[in-house]
Amino acid sequence: MEDDEDTKERRRKEPTFESSCILSRQSFGSNLIINQIAGLEQPPGNQSCGYYALYFCTVLRKYLSLPNYSIEEVSKNLSDRGQFNAFIIQCTDYLQLIARNKQSKCYPWTQEDVKKGILEFAYLKELQTSSFGEKMSVDSGVVSVLFGCGLSTLKTNHPPLTIIREIERNFNHMESKTSSISIFLVGASIHYMAVAVKSIIDNGVMSYEIFYCDPQNKPILGKADDGLQDIVQKMEFRSWINAGWKREKIERLCLDTFKGLQHIVQLMALRLVEGCSVKDELMEFNLIHGFLHSYYEYVGEWPNSKNRQLKDKITVKRLFGKDMEFKLADPSTPEGYLSRLHAWSSNFYPPAVIQSNVVGALHKSRPMSKLIHSSFSKWEKMVRVGIKNAVDKCSLDPKMDKFCKRMIEMLDDLHNELKDQLLGE
Repeated sequence: MEDDEDTKERRRKEPTFESSCILSRQSFGSNLIINQIAGLEQPPGNQSCGYYALYFCTVLRKYLSLPNYSIEEVSKNLSDRGQFNAFIIQCTDYLQLIARNKQSKCYPWTQEDVKKGILEFAYLKELQTSSFGEKMSVDSGVVSVLFGCGLSTLKTNHPPLTIIREIERNFNHMESKTSSISIFLVGASIHYMAVAVKSIIDNGVMSYEIFYCDPQNKPILGKADDGLQDIVQKMEFRSWINAGWKREKIERLCLDTFKGLQHIVQLMALRLVEGCSVKDELMEFNLIHGFLHSYYEYVGEWPNSKNRQLKDKITVKRLFGKDMEFKLADPSTPEGYLSRLHAWSSNFYPPAVIQSNVVGALHKSRPMSKLIHSSFSKWEKMVRVGIKNAVDKCSLDPKMDKFCKRMIEMLDDLHNELKDQLLGE
């Protein structure tokens, strides 16, 4: 019997297996597609996202290496509960053997710690540097680990030099081959995800596919902030809330995770399609949009009547307990300027941190982009003049005097680094 019109319409609206295994998709020009593929979903209350993502890495590598792979077959194997259970049992059995040999009573190397199913960094390091890891196809030669991919981490922590190195190393290798696959285990804020990049050359033209798989199975590609917020608000976070975390803070971390992943995947796409520099993009995001933007928000230039509206308080976000707030001084006086500079530095970027996160990172990542060089040349001179003018117009207590001298020492080092790089061009 032929279907009636209502049944035909319902069948047309039902997703095919191919469309249901692709949660979201983006295209970059004609030679790059990003697919978010459905995989095994991490149950509410489960904390094994690291093992899920590591398992996804092994599946993506195996099936994307086939000459005639299909997304349906890849998703089917990503969703195989039996294969995953066997994988996590093998991994935790191996790690428990190490724990028994260590005979440790400290976290994370007791056998009870391993049984919890959380992929701690120490466990991942063991898996990536052992013959067992090589046998399981999770060793460092196969899976590149990108830690610290939450958006706020990329923006305000130490510049992501390891992430830059791993992406560029893989993509440089990929561009020298006719067909290649790069596998990334991505850690961001509170979550792990898997990303694979496959290159194919056809008639002399290189094309790419990026595959993203997340144990949460939330379609995030191309979503704006409000769309991501809607997704996050519907998530349970059962294990986190049961552990005593406030839902508001977990939502904030999860949103930061999704935004960070979007940022990294889009950067990968731009690198492959447009040849943009991963180093310049991530360094500028961290040092200009993070560090310098923070300074101009809270401290600004002194003396300068053209200062834009500065924030009147500093809010320090905390994972546990209430966020802390500090009222800032009047920026129009020399005492107020130095007080703001000290408050900003104490809460976000102490001189030693600037020495490491800015001066040290610029030295390690030579050469810097012209935008970074010009931005920091301006900032170094401005802060030096501001401190000198303010110090000349007020008396300092020993604590503030010591702070100002340490800032000048740091600015001297930054000046020398900027000068060296300018001469080296």
